[in-house]
Amino acid sequence: MVCASTKTSFNGVCSSSCGSGFSSNPTTKQCYCPPGYYVNGNICTGKFHHFCQQRQVKLLACSIGCSGCFSVSASACYSCSPSALPPKYLLSNTCSATCPSGKYIDSDAFFCVSCDVSCVACSGAGNTNCVGGCQSGYYQQPAPATSTCLDTCPPNYYKDNSLKKCLPCHANCQTCTGPSKSSCSTCTPGKYFLSPSSCIEDSECPSSHYPDTITESCIRNELSFFAVYNLSLFLSLCLSMQHVFGCHDLPYLRQWLLHSTSSICRPVFKFMSIFLLS
Repeated sequence: MVCASTKTSFNGVCSSSCGSGFSSNPTTKQCYCPPGYYVNGNICTGKFHHFCQQRQVKLLACSIGCSGCFSVSASACYSCSPSALPPKYLLSNTCSATCPSGKYIDSDAFFCVSCDVSCVACSGAGNTNCVGGCQSGYYQQPAPATSTCLDTCPPNYYKDNSLKKCLPCHANCQTCTGPSKSSCSTCTPGKYFLSPSSCIEDSECPSSHYPDTITESCIRNELSFFAVYNLSLFLSLCLSMQHVFGCHDLPYLRQWLLHSTSSICRPVFKFMSIFLLS
């Protein structure tokens, strides 16, 4: 068949172009499949599949884009051609132009690879190439490591389960469970811990507590606690023991309380003598 100068012969028809994978001989104006390539319908491909049928070995071309296959089906590839344009990547025995979310492109092996278990999506291997956030149980790390997902957070940060991020603690907290100074687990140096979970200035310790500089914590003043909640019991005990100390009237007991030699008990005794024995 002789075709016009702008046409080539393809499958017995003068056409403006050859089929996929075919080359055109500019002299003869004929389309041809180059040596080492095989015709599969209107496609010329470079690889083929072996299988036996009726005791004969037949050579059938792989699907376009496959460089190795189990059958002629497009979903039977086991490797993709590195020369395919656009590039294709193996995904579930199919050569795909893209990889879905949760997988990344291995451009060396032309393969879609699953992301790390901590990543929602990713741009590469491991837990330091996550994009689009972290999976449940993992937390996006603070800048500059925002592409990293871990199951822990660094000091001064807490786990936010709704955002799946490590968020900063209050400045008073060294470790915490939330953003306020009342959600601390431990305090930054110089701040005082007030049970159950606050970190405050020493001057902010309540009146029922005193700031302990050794432990950097607000310690309950047991004398004040005792005086407020147990005065009646203590006074009743003292009055019932008057005969032991030889104090048979309240004025004498008042003097004994005021002049007690116990430095620990004196504040309580003084409080009691002033407000209860006057």
